[in-house]
Order: sequence, then structure tokens, then C-alpha cells
Amino acid sequence: MQSISSSLMTTITSWRNPLGAEKCWLYKQEQSTTIPSWEKLTFSEVGFGLTFVISVIEVIAFSSLSIITYFFSCCFYKPFSFSFKCLKSSAVSMTWSFGCLFANFIYPNLVTSNEQACNKFLEFMLFVPENKL
Repeated sequence: MQSISSSLMTTITSWRNPLGAEKCWLYKQEQSTTIPSWEKLTFSEVGFGLTFVISVIEVIAFSSLSIITYFFSCCFYKPFSFSFKCLKSSAVSMTWSFGCLFANFIYPNLVTSNEQACNKFLEFMLFVPENKL
């Protein structure tokens, strides 16, 4: 389950990257060092900022929904499971979009999936080498 902000981030980063989605470049030996055009960088920077705002709103909304549905989870588990998955996706998108605001002008390719963004965030926070995740 992906939140709206996660889908937006995937769309923006796939469009912005010179090599497209990460499946086209992540594990390949040859990596592009070409920075995207200024137009793509500018539009994606605006997109990352707007997506950050959207993800903050989603986190607040899904946090509230998760708390409410938690009280009914003894009878109905699916609403709580759905809201909690959306909350996790929104929280990852919030850190992902915030990181992309700074990495946009530095790196030629940015990760395009929620899972890879979460892995990269864990690598950064835990200082785990890439091949260990």
C-alpha cells in the first residue's frame, strides 16, 4: 500500500533521473554522472517541496485514523492495518522528500521507490554498508 505522497515521489524522481527508475541503474556497473537539466531540477525541487507538505498532512491524518481504528482493532483489524500501512508509507515519504530537497542538485540519480528510500534512510542512520541490507 502506497500513500499519495509516495506515488508522487516515485513519479517525480523517475521523471527527474537521467536514467529513469532505479531498476534501470541501481545495480549496474555503469552509472550516469550527468546531472539533469536545470528545468528538471527546478520543477522537481518544487515537486519535492509540495510532496513534503502533502506527506506531513498525510502523517497527521493517518496518525489520527490509526489511533481511532486501534480501539476497534479487536473487532475489525483491516481498517487499522490499512491506516497503519498508509502511515508508514507517508512517514517514509516525508523523510524521502525532505532528503531529496537537498540531494536534488548534488546527485544525478535519486531512488524512485518507497522501499529503496527506506533502505537508504536506514543506511544513513545506522551507517550500514549497502551490501548488508
